[in-house]
Amino acid sequence: MKRLVVVVLALAFVFALISCGGGSPKATVQEFIDKAKSGNVDSAMQLCRKADQEAFKEIKTMMDELKKKDSGAAKDFDLGEALKKQTANVSLGNETVEGDKATVEITAKDEKGADKKDKIELVKEDGKWVINMKLDQAVAAVKQLKQMSEQMKNQPDQPDLKKVDIPETKDEGKKEEPKKEEPKKAPEKK
Repeated sequence: MKRLVVVVLALAFVFALISCGGGSPKATVQEFIDKAKSGNVDSAMQLCRKADQEAFKEIKTMMDELKKKDSGAAKDFDLGEALKKQTANVSLGNETVEGDKATVEITAKDEKGADKKDKIELVKEDGKWVINMKLDQAVAAVKQLKQMSEQMKNQPDQPDLKKVDIPETKDEGKKEEPKKEEPKKAPEKK
């Protein structure tokens, strides 16, 4: 379950960072990408909504807790490095502004070199364009997962199927055909 939480957090965060101020929406996105390419996650997050910044703090706290408890995927995950990789081959396209909302088209190359197009949403907050990552929604989903995990821990013990002794049958894998009984012969008359 820990690995699932790590994967959900990491994917939500990295996707949101790629999907994510300055004087114009395009300038904000470019600044974000430049900071992300340098691995400066905290600085890049300053270009996002305040709700996303708060959610990011929660994500970092959860990740730190998982790193202390887990020796696997969580311990090895480096958010800055993940962000560098995700923003390494991103180019900006057109921007569209509608009042206090905007989108900037991006094209990113995947690991196979194929183009992947997406749009980054921005909103005006305190008169500046900021990226709308919607991390608060990701944090809410992770909290639900953690709550479900805790509920599962508190359920009565379920049998461990790995420890159940299942007797082996001879010729395992082969189906035994039912034995056919020979029809009884009527006694011969003499």
